[in-house]
Amino acid sequence: MSSPMHHAATEQVQTPCYLYDLAAIEARAQAIQRALGAELDLYYAIKANPAMGLLRAMQPMVDGVDLSSERELQRALKAGYGAGKMSFAGPGKSDEALAQAVEAEIGSISVESLGELKRLAQQARQLGKTARITIRFNPAVNFPGYAIRMGGRASAFGVDELQLPELLHWIASEGQGAVELVGLHAFTGTQCMKPETLRENFNHTMQVAVRIAEEHGVRFTRLNFGGGLGIPYQAGQEPIDGDGVLHQLAEDFATWKRAHPAMAAVRGIVELGRYLVGEAGWYVTTVVDCKRSREEAFAILDGGMHHHLAASGNFGQVIRRNFPLQHLTAKADRPVEKVTLNGPLCTSLDLMADRAELPQVQVGDRIAILSSGAYGLTASSLLFLSHATPYEYLLRPDGTLQLLRQSVDPTTLGEVDG
Repeated sequence: MSSPMHHAATEQVQTPCYLYDLAAIEARAQAIQRALGAELDLYYAIKANPAMGLLRAMQPMVDGVDLSSERELQRALKAGYGAGKMSFAGPGKSDEALAQAVEAEIGSISVESLGELKRLAQQARQLGKTARITIRFNPAVNFPGYAIRMGGRASAFGVDELQLPELLHWIASEGQGAVELVGLHAFTGTQCMKPETLRENFNHTMQVAVRIAEEHGVRFTRLNFGGGLGIPYQAGQEPIDGDGVLHQLAEDFATWKRAHPAMAAVRGIVELGRYLVGEAGWYVTTVVDCKRSREEAFAILDGGMHHHLAASGNFGQVIRRNFPLQHLTAKADRPVEKVTLNGPLCTSLDLMADRAELPQVQVGDRIAILSSGAYGLTASSLLFLSHATPYEYLLRPDGTLQLLRQSVDPTTLGEVDG
């Protein structure tokens, strides 16, 4: 018997499309919440997948959201998230973005430089408000194990750990009334599959918080530990024991608070995006042509890298490997063969799977690229070669299929003719 996702992908959706399994997301969120316990909050990193219907459906599942732009702030408010449960990070916040965050009175704005701190204070004074801030710091030590590192080395992200006193001095001497320091934010990397790396980063953040609080006489109410839990993208890659490592982090946090009474009021934040929604999404395509070249089999799909840049290997991967695939419409009697899947674009970069072993592919078949729920549509080059955008669907636990986004022509986006 086929699964609800398989039925929707083969019988209900138009291709190319993204299809998200809300039941799988809900199950993952519930498991995370159980592991985190009462003192660590789960924030959804909107950048992973900002589809409005998905944001609305996830609102009861999480404690808050992590933002990376003023547009994400607007979407989060529209989706029903409380401003006090938002954190806003990113190294290039404009004055307009800072002003919107201050005006909305969000829970915390993660300051990433002294210059940004000064601009934020100016915006807050102009609005007659006090901005709640965390300082995002770049750890002085390196934590190997992140596929994409954003800290532990020279970086555009955050303030070097050794520069923290400079910002604290400015807040004490120049920022009074304009900014309120509520905590620290550490986001060292993403797509981590090593529990020990996550735990080391987590504990280092707590050590820095204690040191800064004692040396500078500040009181924190929140520590944002980032997230970074990864998911398997290649065959043979072992999944991380997410429940186990998150439970261990919660125990470490509780032990730390007991050992440091001054930190009793601190709540922790764990930001997760990919780990929450990544494995719950499929990119579904239809085969439009089949051919052989020099004895190798090729299939051309109706979707490609312009919709799913990550699957093509052009979104941060050092070594390109195939995403997990599922042939959705093959009959049991078809022989398995190696086939290369290409998208419809006129570029050799539009490679969606290289010599994948699948039941023999024919025109009209549907192929799903799995683990596509995060960093898919909105992380791709939608305008490249002027193809239409994909559809987006959400499959609800009761079997209802919700259209989240129509396929549109993106080529006139913001265009001024003449």
